Amino acid sequence: MARGATIAGVVAGLVPAVVVAAVVLADDRPPAAREPPTSTLGREAAYLGGVYLHTVGDDGCGMAVPELMVTRDRLVLIVRHAPIAWEVARDGGEWVALAAVLAGLRRDPVVEGLRTILVYPKAGVPYRDVIRAYEAADHAGFAGPWLAPAWGSSVEPLAPPRVALGAGVARVEAGLGSPEVRRFATDAAGTAALVAWLAERSPVPAQPGYTRWVEVAADATVRASEQDRVDDALRAAGLQPMAPR
Repeated sequence: MARGATIAGVVAGLVPAVVVAAVVLADDRPPAAREPPTSTLGREAAYLGGVYLHTVGDDGCGMAVPELMVTRDRLVLIVRHAPIAWEVARDGGEWVALAAVLAGLRRDPVVEGLRTILVYPKAGVPYRDVIRAYEAADHAGFAGPWLAPAWGSSVEPLAPPRVALGAGVARVEAGLGSPEVRRFATDAAGTAALVAWLAERSPVPAQPGYTRWVEVAADATVRASEQDRVDDALRAAGLQPMAPR
């Protein structure tokens, strides 16, 4: 089968068709002078279709799920729930090395019967590199490469949102890859604004099966009623408060 057809078959349903066409066609052309299209997969979890969504901290039901992170500087492969980890610098020979590692992994009993591999491209990675990762996985016998959003990555897990409660004030970190920080009062109006702000910024789906964790910490000056108000408001909005890890 032609290489372009192979690529298109692997990513069908995972990357918009117009992106697949552009990457496949560009593969046989001389490189353009301008910067190639790049991934924006970061906190916003681009590629709205075919994204493998799992909750931060999800144990994967005990499965050993291979996960590949692609950055501009390195490739990192881990297998969830198994002592398998591999990293190589982007020095020109990384794709040959990846093909050999994936071929060996495919024969490893730890992933016997498993066909899925998660691909996590960092923001700014050229689309052609995402396709190369898919192609390497396909050639190694992994029939189901899926994109893992940043908030669901096991390679570089992101900190969940955090609410630090003080006397009448809450310092709120959006977390999950976002540097945004806000302060809110812990009265009824301030708590409502706090929860709405966090819910709007969460990349985790507000759907059954996806736990949207929020760390909540209170110092000695916080009344129990204030913390209860914040916890109850978070739960009502589909956000799950937890103690800091």
